[in-house]
Amino acid sequence: MSARSKLLEFLEEAYRPMTKEELLKEFDISPQQKEHFEELLKQLQRDGLIYKSKHDKYGLPEKFDLIAGRIDKNPRGFGFLIPEEPGHEDVFINPTNLNGAMHNDKVFLRLLPDSRGEKEAGEVVRVIERANQTIVGNLDKSK
Repeated sequence: MSARSKLLEFLEEAYRPMTKEELLKEFDISPQQKEHFEELLKQLQRDGLIYKSKHDKYGLPEKFDLIAGRIDKNPRGFGFLIPEEPGHEDVFINPTNLNGAMHNDKVFLRLLPDSRGEKEAGEVVRVIERANQTIVGNLDKSK
């Protein structure tokens, strides 16, 4: 079993998110292996398989009530999250809840508790990966 799958399996069974130091201790990582373990954590974050909270705790997105997916943005400003998890419906995102996410960005989204209408609504919590690295436009400077 690979280190990647062991870590994901452990985080799935963990009762709470854990700090990097707690994970290093739990897996008995030596100082020589620490750099490789940290790179594994970063890669899993980029892949959207784990989430690092603002308190530096790692866990599966489900433990934080988050959904990973790609943004499908409409020219009128709103967008939809297309979840990576099969079987989950698209989630509506109001323009004010996009939080800087653009079309085709990979993001973590949190469902809003009192979404009105037939579709679930959500808010982008973090952009995992940008679809466009360069943006072209005009800047009009005023007062």
